Formats: sequence, C-alpha cells, structure tokens
Amino acid sequence: MWIGCGKVGKDTDNLAKSNNILSNIPDTIHRYDREGDLVEGIRKVAFWVRWDTIDPKPIVTPIEKFGFVDANKNIVIPIKFDYADDFHEGFAKVIIGDLYGFIDHSGKFVIPLQYKAAYPFNEGWAKVANEQDLYGFIDKKGTVVIPFAYDWIENYNDSGIAVVQQQNLFGAIDKNNKLVIPIQYEAIDTFRNGQTRVMQQQKVGIIDHQNNIILPLEYESVEHFKEDLACVRKDNLYGFVDKQNQWIIPPSYTIAYGFENGKALVEQKGKRFFINKQGKKVGEAPSSDIMP
Repeated sequence: MWIGCGKVGKDTDNLAKSNNILSNIPDTIHRYDREGDLVEGIRKVAFWVRWDTIDPKPIVTPIEKFGFVDANKNIVIPIKFDYADDFHEGFAKVIIGDLYGFIDHSGKFVIPLQYKAAYPFNEGWAKVANEQDLYGFIDKKGTVVIPFAYDWIENYNDSGIAVVQQQNLFGAIDKNNKLVIPIQYEAIDTFRNGQTRVMQQQKVGIIDHQNNIILPLEYESVEHFKEDLACVRKDNLYGFVDKQNQWIIPPSYTIAYGFENGKALVEQKGKRFFINKQGKKVGEAPSSDIMP
C-alpha cells in the first residue's frame, strides 16, 4: 500500500536535481513523496526529481524515481529506478528505461536489465517477456526454465498447471513445459478445485486439468459447480445440471445464480424468488436481493 506524503523533509527540498544528483540524497530522509509497506525488512519509496543539476531550476515535468529504505528510513538501495516493486522471495523487480530486471536486498542486480516485462518471483520462478514480447519463466539464477514461446502465460496454480496463449488460443502446460491442455480453446478460466471453464466455437463447458470433459461444450454460459450443481444457459434460459450433465432443474429462468445453503436465486416472468434443489419455490426474494 502506498502512503502519500507531502513536502519532502528538512534539508532535502533541493537535493534531487536530476538522476546525476540522486546519490547526494542524505542517508536518512523522514518524508518521501510516496512510501510503501515494510516488506522483508525493507520499504519501497518514491522521490520526485524536481531540479535540474546543470542549470539549477525546476524541471517542467518532474521525474519520479524509486529506491528502498530500512525500518528507520535509512537509504539501503539508492533512489535511482524508474519503477520498483516490493520484494518477493528476496528479489525486487525494477525498471530503468524500457528494461526490467531484478535486484537483491543489497541493491545488486541478480537478473540484469534485459526484459520487456517481468513479474514478481513466485515459488522460485518469475514470468518475463523477451524482446519479441514472448513470455516464459526464469529461475533465481536467470536460467530460462520455461522457453519464450507464448503470447501470454499465467502463474502456475496449486496443481502445477499454467494457462498459456498462442495466436489467440489458450491451453495449459505443466512445469516441464508439457501441454496438458491443448492450445485449442478461445477462452479458458482460472482453475477451481481442479476444474476450469473453456470456450470453443462460442460454446462453453468444463474440463479438468487433464483436459477430461466434465461438462460438454454445448452451453451459452456455465458457472462453476456449487453444491454439486452448475448453473448453465441454453437457448437463452437458465437451469441446473449435475456432474453427469443431467438436467436436475430444466432451463426455464431468465436469470439464475448458483446454490448457496440449498437455495438459488432465480428470475422468471419478471419475478424473483428462491428455489431448492428440486426446483421448488421456497420463498420470495426480498427487495434487498438486487440482481447484479
């Protein structure tokens, strides 16, 4: 979280006179233009460069620079980056110009400035993009562990699966870069309990992380299973099916939402009410239950 601060503290107003003078900022500054939370014992700060060092006068467009301080606001990593992330797993993503890299707690570059995009480390791997705007993963030594072969790639989920994109189609890979879901879907959702929604030829269904069909791709929309039933839309009407794709409540509603505590909110002929898992009306929807 960023905390906005006012004027820079005592004896620092005229110190940031450009990139060349940033090293002259004193070891302790009590106020920054912006400062973040203390993460891994270190805090990200931002400082506006307002003065020109060669011709001392205000810069027309101030330049924001980032660095890091400790809990006592002593500068531990110089304020010199065009952007910096908080530390994750001992590394922080930084940007200078158009290039991304990673530094450690000492400010040393452990991954050089060489990428067009980068994301924080997660379980030892970081997602990065090369000069061709293709994404892959590197480890903390900078070794490429997933090749730069994808137009986009998500972080790995708890099952060790990452959604990938190539030429507007989606699939998924494991940590050995093996395709576990072919790159053939027009859309693929986040996995929940080992399952995800997918779209192909404008029809939606549900698959598991091995591409086994849970619900066939024959619906206009599908919600994730709630209390063993999935809300689906077919021919512009909503109903509910079980995990064997059998209609438990036939499609007859213009709006419907998943079950919670044995009840689902639905709308039929302009009236809103609750039904049970047998499709029986069990109560009117109070006025506070406004359909999203």
